[in-house]
Amino acid sequence: MAARHVSNRIDTSHQGTHGRRSDRGVLMPPTSEDRLKDILDRVHLIERVTSGMAPDQFAEDEVVRGAVERFLAIICEASLRLPDNVKILAPHINWRRMNDFGNHLRHAYHLTDANEVWQIVQNDLPPLKAFVESVIRE
Repeated sequence: MAARHVSNRIDTSHQGTHGRRSDRGVLMPPTSEDRLKDILDRVHLIERVTSGMAPDQFAEDEVVRGAVERFLAIICEASLRLPDNVKILAPHINWRRMNDFGNHLRHAYHLTDANEVWQIVQNDLPPLKAFVESVIRE
């Protein structure tokens, strides 16, 4: 998306766009809009599965932790693939740290600390969610 700015052209009403095909039948990669929607969808899922939980409950619930870690991995991957013209709109988000955490989830999953994941959910997701919502609304 070279010179295209993410703007009011974002259509959030689509579902499952990653499987769309061109007129030649070629599977198309997700757009920036798709990736933003993926991020927001996973944030909503994380909010849903962690609602009402205390940090110690989260740490003890391996199923919820596993789901949250998977959702975070998707968020990290989608964020990694966002173009710079989108990321520059949110200098308050540490995109590099997000990429690093995604790598950690993929390659050092066995060392993932529940408290670190909880802190990310509590502290890093709200500003990311607000940013993505604002871009989608534009």
